[in-house]
Amino acid sequence: MIFLGIDAGTQGVRATAADENGILIASAHRSYEHFNLAPELMINRGYREQAPDEWWSALREVLIEIRPDIMKAAGDMSAAVTAVCIDGTSGTIVPLDENDRPIGNAIMYNDVRGNGGKALPKVRWCNENGAGPEHIKPARYVHHADYIAGRLTGEFGITDWSNALKSGYDVRKESWTAEAIEAFGPNLSKVAACGTPAGEIRTDDRELAYLNGAKLVAGASDGYMSAVATCAVNPGEWASIIGTTLILKGVTKNYIDDPNGCVYCHKHPQGYWMPGGASNVGGRCLNEWFGEENFEMLNRTAAEKTPTGMLEYPLMVPGERFPFLDGAYPGFGAHNDFTAVIEGIAYVERLCFETLEKLGCEVGDTVYSTGGACRSDIWLQIRSDVLGKTIKVPEITDAAIGGAMLAASGVYYSSLGEAVAHMGRIAKTITPQKSRYEEIYKRFRITAESFLNGK
Repeated sequence: MIFLGIDAGTQGVRATAADENGILIASAHRSYEHFNLAPELMINRGYREQAPDEWWSALREVLIEIRPDIMKAAGDMSAAVTAVCIDGTSGTIVPLDENDRPIGNAIMYNDVRGNGGKALPKVRWCNENGAGPEHIKPARYVHHADYIAGRLTGEFGITDWSNALKSGYDVRKESWTAEAIEAFGPNLSKVAACGTPAGEIRTDDRELAYLNGAKLVAGASDGYMSAVATCAVNPGEWASIIGTTLILKGVTKNYIDDPNGCVYCHKHPQGYWMPGGASNVGGRCLNEWFGEENFEMLNRTAAEKTPTGMLEYPLMVPGERFPFLDGAYPGFGAHNDFTAVIEGIAYVERLCFETLEKLGCEVGDTVYSTGGACRSDIWLQIRSDVLGKTIKVPEITDAAIGGAMLAASGVYYSSLGEAVAHMGRIAKTITPQKSRYEEIYKRFRITAESFLNGK
């Protein structure tokens, strides 16, 4: 059996194929030629647009590149690929005409015509102003992942729980809200549960014919799929993804309602909930303040310097989203010591987990982690010690492997948990060794709260 995950991100697309045991068969990536095609004047006003045809062109190249490895692994199997699952950027919309062709560019999740990355306000804007350079009223709106799925199946009217969440879909009631029905109009997409069969690959493209007959399994947003890729898919398990920013996503038995708006819930294929939040703290500040070319040397010295005793809440610009929502939050610290900054990010991570626990989230003793932070063994150890938790790092960290596992859960295994148990492969396990950060963390938490209260 071969399962294919497709991760359509902000900067490029990746396809990763694995068998039912999680053995990697093929993986390839292409960057998009253009990251923002909005008119220059509009870029200055906050418009963010990409070309759906460019997404498709990059994906087609990737699928052609991995074809030889897939065909070799498939051998005499009747179908080269058993199932395909796709993720895309959350909150991005593609306006389509009556023939399901894009009208101009896609409006990206971070475009100002939305509201905090949500898709529904963008749909309303297009209804009022039209889409594309000719301001045509769209016949249908689809999400990033839905458009790619449509190019592979010919069916553009299906979406999933995860991508629909920011378009006015009520995941608790499993129905569209009245606001969404009014905005999307008569061609409102049907919503499939993540990880369930939602179609079949059918393409006339000879180069991609090897995919024909594969089941399309309903996918998710890119953040959702990245969490699946970490292998955190059971209640009490959490994914901590430290790349440009810090993202936490986990699994709980109960829906988590955050009155402060920092945490929101996706729905898990097995009926659980997947709450999560994103901080503005993360690896971006390290690149800016210390230079990536210096990381190897700085990591070597960090082991000798930690704990520094210095307090850092390392925000590059004011404003925080999680563990609290404050658009003017200043952060604190001198930002001139590499070791202190990576300790500070670990302290923020712990504060986020404590916030989740206060909201009623079950947080177990193990955290599954991906992102650039996982390349540093000393940073992993500092985080494990600060959190007091075991950290596990998967062998394959891209979101597309999460798609492969979700695809397998829909047609081969009985659940996502079973699929990940067979396909998830852990490369590193870091256990907490020392509790020497406790007093420093207490001072950090008090300082963080004092800045929040304006003292």
